[in-house]
Amino acid sequence: MRKKTTIHLALLVLITAAFSACSKKSDSGKGNTKTCTDPASIEYRWDNVSIETQNLNSSGGVTGSSFQYPVGYFQLNADHTYNRPSDGVTLNGAWEINTNCELVLDKTTSDTRTFAIDKVTADSLVISRKDASLNVKYVQRYKKH
Repeated sequence: MRKKTTIHLALLVLITAAFSACSKKSDSGKGNTKTCTDPASIEYRWDNVSIETQNLNSSGGVTGSSFQYPVGYFQLNADHTYNRPSDGVTLNGAWEINTNCELVLDKTTSDTRTFAIDKVTADSLVISRKDASLNVKYVQRYKKH
């Protein structure tokens, strides 16, 4: 009987670990969890819509913003590589979704960039990242090709 209880407890721990591996605490601090974006839901060609640069004050509030409308796309491939030709500059590399539910580009290089995945719908993707040294937030909006 004791051996069965130990096995059941071990299985419960493994199942709990598997389901919590890609969730995080919500910003509310009330213990709610958010499920990470399924990588398959973003493995598409996303056409550029806009890049919004938000200027931030010391408390993180937006003090102003500007928009760019680059020509190009962001291709997230099923093999976890990406291609991003935009305004004549092409970037290629690897991508993943980390345990904090963020999109990470080029994790093993000096060009690592980490983005919050703000929104994914059937036809749109919105990602953002903050640059604390410049006090700006970049919000990148895409539509499915």
